[in-house]
Amino acid sequence: MSSCSSYTLRIPPCGETPAHPHHFPPLDKPLRVAVVALVPVSRKLFPDIELPAGHADQPRLLEEAGGRLAKLTFSTLYGRDPDSSRAGDFVVRLAGFRETPATDSGDGICLQVFFDHLVPPTDSEPEVLQLGIVDPQDRPATDEFSKITISEGDFKDCFVAVPLCCQKRDGPDVQAGVRASVNATVADIGSMMDSLRSERQ
Repeated sequence: MSSCSSYTLRIPPCGETPAHPHHFPPLDKPLRVAVVALVPVSRKLFPDIELPAGHADQPRLLEEAGGRLAKLTFSTLYGRDPDSSRAGDFVVRLAGFRETPATDSGDGICLQVFFDHLVPPTDSEPEVLQLGIVDPQDRPATDEFSKITISEGDFKDCFVAVPLCCQKRDGPDVQAGVRASVNATVADIGSMMDSLRSERQ
């Protein structure tokens, strides 16, 4: 049994044999990371941030919560903090709310954040790693989401980041769809920001 603080994420061992190459990605592999966490889970991770219950327009809170979720996930994946002296090491692309199908254990409102690791500016379709964060204490939600067993005893006081390969919705079509959807969302946001900048000039 292992324990850690409530501000720590853990990634469980991969349930595939051999392990999926992105479950613990190579340190220098360019990757776009998409992270989702139900709002109740996000509130437990960051109790000092008063996250709204729904799609409230509170950009400051979203920026703070999304940035902290991205940094926490980065440190969990790579075993270190982001390196600001290294170009492209950690670039947050988007933070916002996402509505997913309602489940037996929640209303489906998630905090979502995308960040890039070493993705060249010219690469509009990088490979994507999608992670869903679950609370092992919420056994119904965890069992509904993850196809591997996540025991509360093994992850006491921790939150668990489950890669797409170990989620119940995994499959080649799902992985391709997630990659296309994430990259399209980032491209749409980029186009919108370019338009806003042009209007202000």
